[in-house]
Order: sequence, then C-alpha cells, then structure tokens
Amino acid sequence: MDITYQIVIFLILIIVLSILGYYLWAWERHPNDPPATGEKGANIGITFAGASATSNNGAWLEVLNNPPQTNNNINLISIGGGAGNSFNPSDINTTISLIPKIKKNGYDGICFDIESGNATKEDYIKVFKATKEAGLLVMVTLSYFASTWAGPLLSTIINDLVQNVF
Repeated sequence: MDITYQIVIFLILIIVLSILGYYLWAWERHPNDPPATGEKGANIGITFAGASATSNNGAWLEVLNNPPQTNNNINLISIGGGAGNSFNPSDINTTISLIPKIKKNGYDGICFDIESGNATKEDYIKVFKATKEAGLLVMVTLSYFASTWAGPLLSTIINDLVQNVF
C-alpha cells in the first residue's frame, strides 16, 4: 500500500471518527441530577471536579462516590487540573488505588489533567499502565500555563511522554 493511499485512508478515518467532547463542571451539579449529554453530537463527556486524587473538596468526593454525571459514548472522570491540584507521587499512588472504584462506578477512563506537581515520568507511566490494565481509557490534557506553574521539568516530562510513551 503506497503512502498516498495510507494518507487518504487516515484522513477519511479522522472525518468519520470525529470527536466532540465537553467538560461538565461537577460543582454545578448533584449526583441526583439527570446525566448531561453536552451539545448535540457530543460523544465524550468528562466529569471535572478540578481536584487531585488526594483532595477532600466536596465536588471531588461527590464525583468519586457516584456514577458518571455525563451520558455519552465515552464518560471520563478528570483528575488534576490547576496549580496545586495535579500530580505528586502520593497523588499517583492514590489514583492507582482508586482505579477499581472508578471502574466500578461506570467510568470508561480517566482524563489526567496534568498542570503541576513533581511526579516523574516513571510515575506517569506507572499510573497510565495501571489504568489501561484495568480496561480503562487514558486521556491526557494540560494547560498552556503548565510549564509556567510547574517549571521546565514538567514540560520535559510531557514532551518525553508524548514522543516516547504514547
């Protein structure tokens, strides 16, 4: 199969398999609210509490202890986000310990919102591997400001993960 044919197939797949997702802010909802579906055509819903795995904030605890607040083809729980709410080694270990609960609650995967913290590349590999081995999807997002908040080490880790792990 020549390269031109492969490129055409790839472009067709991109068009056919379009992804339309959204974040649902957990602090604006309650577990007894009907699940949200996002805008028309959305196929990925991410329940976002803006908290690390070790957080004790109310929105995170509600999200963690209830089924997904989204009702889409793929429903993810977001962990991390923002300065101080991201990943340190203790957050990585707590996330790994929560994977069975996340799966039992009906989530399809975890959206790792990596914006700060001092976890190493090996820590991320460990938590991504544990997530995948549990049959859950791994999604990674990061902020434009992540390198400013966390310094150059996080940028180096993210670049290395993207280029060599995924």
